[in-house]
Amino acid sequence: MGGGNSVGREGAPRLAAGAVAVRLARWLGLEPQWMALLAASAAGAGLAAMYNAPLGGAAYAVEIMMLAGTRRRGLALAVPVSVLATCVSWLHSHAEASIAMPASTLTWPTLAASLLVVVAAGLAGVAARALWAWARRHRLPDGWSLPLAIAGAGTLTGLASLWLTVLPGNGKDAFQAAVSSPVTTTAVLSLVGVVILKPVLTAATLGAGATGGLLAPSFSLGASVGAAVALGLMFAGVTVSVPAMALVGAGVTLAVTQRAPWFAAVFVWELAQGPVWTLGVLVVGCLAAGEAERAWARRQTARR
Repeated sequence: MGGGNSVGREGAPRLAAGAVAVRLARWLGLEPQWMALLAASAAGAGLAAMYNAPLGGAAYAVEIMMLAGTRRRGLALAVPVSVLATCVSWLHSHAEASIAMPASTLTWPTLAASLLVVVAAGLAGVAARALWAWARRHRLPDGWSLPLAIAGAGTLTGLASLWLTVLPGNGKDAFQAAVSSPVTTTAVLSLVGVVILKPVLTAATLGAGATGGLLAPSFSLGASVGAAVALGLMFAGVTVSVPAMALVGAGVTLAVTQRAPWFAAVFVWELAQGPVWTLGVLVVGCLAAGEAERAWARRQTARR
């Protein structure tokens, strides 16, 4: 991540917080079930503190880290832990949003365009998830070639960044560029470049043997898809909100790659601290995309 490779940075705080929580739980003599809930809540809190997203961190802990039968009880633990961790992080972040989102107004064309974005971003999420899973299955074995391979993936990312500067790193810069996209041909080409190259470079990094998160690569991909669709409509004479479409795309792709629609909707909304109405669109879009992806996965499994 520090070398510019295309992977997320969120794994470190999650793992560190979870490890500290387990050690603390053992010291306190907590029962195994509460130890697991505390570790999951701490992992979500680490994510919440890094991105100033307390509800997103709690949703991550409940929807992704906890077992189905423990989520209702774990929610009561995850929320205060994530809120407290986020408040501590304000000493550094000053409660600023991770993504600076321009003003966005609710209009009927924007709501209608959200349907196109949900479909496009959902398909992008399915493709990215499959590509990254393939890269992980075929990653290089640990050995002397590991640092050379990771350096090679970083070099490839660096060369691509000579044309498109938002490609290196976890994807936060690409997300910011998407929500701030001007209505120009150059912006469209840049967005398409991110849609094509970001998942490929992330796959190259994973295939080289690196370990990294996929949250930021996912939401940067989706944001670029959403903004590209919005700009296409703008060129066609339909006035829509580019920032809102980028936000919806980010949430939908993240929902599909992580198979966690509630987490994706709340987390992406908190990243940009968008208007309240965008949260409703995100929830509906992420739930719809998540259900469609699960139905498609069940169908593929049945065919086998």
